[in-house]
Amino acid sequence: MSINELPTEIYEIIFSYLEEPFRLSPVCKQWNNILKNSKNIVIRATPKVDKFGLMNILDKFGNLERMQLTVCESFIEGNHPYLHHILAQQFTGHRKLTSIISSSDLIVPGALNCQNLRQLTLQEVAFNSDGNSSIDLYKRRHLGLLLSMLPNLEFLSIDSPTIWAEVPPPEELARFNSSKLKKLVLKSLDSLAITNMFNLLLNGGRLFQLQHLIIDFCHYNLGKDFVDALQVACPNLCKLQLKYGYLHSDTLQDICEKLKNVKLLKFSRCDIPVRSTNWAVILSYISDRLKLLETLSFNHCTIIGEASDMKNVIQPNYKLRYLKLFDTQNTRPTDEMIAAIFQLFPNLSKLRIDLNSHYFPGQNIEDQLTIQKTLTSSEIIELRFGKLDGDKYVESTETIDFVCPKLRNLSLWGYHSFPDFIITPNSMNLKRLSLNYSLNPPQNTSYNLPNLEYLHIKSVTHLAQSICLSTIKALVKNSRKLQSLSIEAMNSDIYYFDDQVLLSLMENCPKLREFKCFQFRFTLHSLQLFLDHWTSLVTLAISGQKSIDVLNENLDSHFVLPLLAKRRIRTFILSVSGILQEKLDFQSEDSSVEKFAIYRQYERKVKAMFPTLQMIKILGPVEYIYHRRMII
Repeated sequence: MSINELPTEIYEIIFSYLEEPFRLSPVCKQWNNILKNSKNIVIRATPKVDKFGLMNILDKFGNLERMQLTVCESFIEGNHPYLHHILAQQFTGHRKLTSIISSSDLIVPGALNCQNLRQLTLQEVAFNSDGNSSIDLYKRRHLGLLLSMLPNLEFLSIDSPTIWAEVPPPEELARFNSSKLKKLVLKSLDSLAITNMFNLLLNGGRLFQLQHLIIDFCHYNLGKDFVDALQVACPNLCKLQLKYGYLHSDTLQDICEKLKNVKLLKFSRCDIPVRSTNWAVILSYISDRLKLLETLSFNHCTIIGEASDMKNVIQPNYKLRYLKLFDTQNTRPTDEMIAAIFQLFPNLSKLRIDLNSHYFPGQNIEDQLTIQKTLTSSEIIELRFGKLDGDKYVESTETIDFVCPKLRNLSLWGYHSFPDFIITPNSMNLKRLSLNYSLNPPQNTSYNLPNLEYLHIKSVTHLAQSICLSTIKALVKNSRKLQSLSIEAMNSDIYYFDDQVLLSLMENCPKLREFKCFQFRFTLHSLQLFLDHWTSLVTLAISGQKSIDVLNENLDSHFVLPLLAKRRIRTFILSVSGILQEKLDFQSEDSSVEKFAIYRQYERKVKAMFPTLQMIKILGPVEYIYHRRMII
């Protein structure tokens, strides 16, 4: 078959692995045609792009609809921190572009020339290109001017926006009010921006078509006029998300009384004054007044009020489909509150909630039936358990099977025993399973999870490695659809990953694409198993305290380079105890920052050899601690 006769899908797959496809010369007619018809492009701010010219690149894409200009890694040769802004300033517009994402304000003048632009995202400023004049830089993030000059914009996201301090002239206000904006995301608002925004909305500013509003208040007070401003200016608002804010004493009540069209209400890291600290009463009050509410979420919020009894709890609400109640700190729901919440919302499809360990699955049949009834309709269940109270917990003499026909995603945090009662009866349906901070391995040695695609095991005891391996051996004996496996052993013991377990995983899960492992050691023999299995692997992250011995020429030539040559790896992370490479000119055992320069040199060398590799991290001693969150 000639290269010109390959199916279009083959070329599209190839493009998905190229960081900068626009740099490549066409290899055949069909390749050239597909390149010209590409609708989505991500451009990294590299010196090569600057040399070729941003607009020269974009001119090759006549049908381009979405463009993202990203900051390049600092170690790329010739790169400098303000290159991102230099490229953004080169942008003069594109006739078919509908979406732009950039962290540089200098892209705004060019964006104003895009007549079909529907989505604009101005991320956190990557670097102050204006030297010491940061005020000039942020003037381009003016909410009012952007909406006035881009009337067809439907989505706008701005980090650190500015807003008119005074109500603009009538003609300017009229252009603002004609905006077709449907979703607005405002991040890192300061107190002045908050005041100016609500003043604008209360004095003639209107967003008639706005449906979804997300605001990050950056730990400032919302003010008492917040809800009144939204009620007047945004009549079609149906989704409201508030982050990092201090709510006024009447804010929650005003939302329930004045924003009757709200279907989604989310609070994240907010201080919320309420009349009752009883979560069942709070949720009941909200759901009773917002009749259209389908999604309700409180994430890491602090409620401030007085305790109350259950007398104000009303009848069940069948409309609510998604409930999240996480990280409630000292206001964790009591057993009585949880029982009331389960009775209040019997039709949830997604449930994510804090629980007390002794409450689940219930110490009597009546409690278990109540919980099971709520979970019957659930597709996603995530339960986080508090510290086990030995005085209250009594092992149930009988536990019923929790049959959840729609369950696809199950996540349990800190549960005191292996949840066989909910995994076994739903094993045929589960696609995602997360067992965080597991304390005990499963008693059953074999489970049947044929549709499982994602598995995350995390243990934090002194037997963490043993528990993780025992759990894996029991769960993945028939998981041929598994694509992602993450294993975290949260202790400092040196424990080698068993070769037989690894080989069994490779045979039972042939389609695995992501393998992430923390705090296990691997021998060269174990690593070489990756060369013969998991041909679809795109992510390999082996990290922890000296997870791999010295990265020398032997390991390099018998594992690292052959693996990257044979696989389509995009993310490659290794924690090593040291590195010895003859061709690298810096080796030191000093504790200074320069000690890690050799690791960065090795990363650059490998990155140059394999252009499709998107991320490579070789972590030396201590470094793995700071990268664990990124890895897992």
